[in-house]
Amino acid sequence: MKDPNSAIRKAYYDLMSGSVSYGGKSVPIYDSFVPEKASYPRIVFSSQSNQDFSAINRYGQENDTTIEIVVRGKNSLKMIDDIANQVKQILFSNLDLSPDFGSVVTTLASDIQFALLTQDGQGELVRQITIRNYVQQVNSI
Repeated sequence: MKDPNSAIRKAYYDLMSGSVSYGGKSVPIYDSFVPEKASYPRIVFSSQSNQDFSAINRYGQENDTTIEIVVRGKNSLKMIDDIANQVKQILFSNLDLSPDFGSVVTTLASDIQFALLTQDGQGELVRQITIRNYVQQVNSI
């Protein structure tokens, strides 16, 4: 059985790179680790988890991918909503994981928004969108 994590992250990263913007500027996307001086707004692939649902004649997995949108400053609510709308349109587009995986079904597992107080006292608004993909390995058995 193959692990779909990197294929899913790469596919979403490729789909979102240069396609999500706010105020005429492309929103940077990071895979897990964000540089200390990174700008706002930003998108971060924060976590992934898998649940096996293989059967006798096929390998399949349920994969949850959490993407965080992080903003700060004036109009934070409008900014995070605008960016989340763009991200969701991309997340629910056709996800091509070929040649290793097929039969991708995507659902929204959760969409949570919260505020964090940062060390500099300014705070961040964070929206965590978790997408659940059901994937089947091609030529699995």
